[in-house]
Amino acid sequence: MPRQNSDSPSLGIDLVEVDRIARLAQNERFLNRIFTDAELADCRKRLFPERALAARFAAKEATAKALGTGIGKSLRWKEIELTTDNEKRPSIRLHGKWAEEPLHISVSVTHTRTTAVAVVAIFPENNS
Repeated sequence: MPRQNSDSPSLGIDLVEVDRIARLAQNERFLNRIFTDAELADCRKRLFPERALAARFAAKEATAKALGTGIGKSLRWKEIELTTDNEKRPSIRLHGKWAEEPLHISVSVTHTRTTAVAVVAIFPENNS
């Protein structure tokens, strides 16, 4: 599924209330619909799992915005996965048909006790 105006970089940003995600996270059905098993495992081992979940939720929304699709028919929640390396640097991994797109994705996430923010920049591979 090609992005709109795929010759140029695109940007997405999202801000999420941690309390809202913490309330929704009490429902396993919500968690399993939104997050991959790896994301859930990583968040559950953190000191403040609700903040990590909120940051991932924001990253998924920001990615969908940068792709120009939103979440829906052409892009599902679990097709966007936020991973971290050993130094806790975040990265976005796309799954499904989106994994075939030649994209370079850069992500930054942060949170406080009350909010989580993510910014995603997407560059075509030939321009990265």
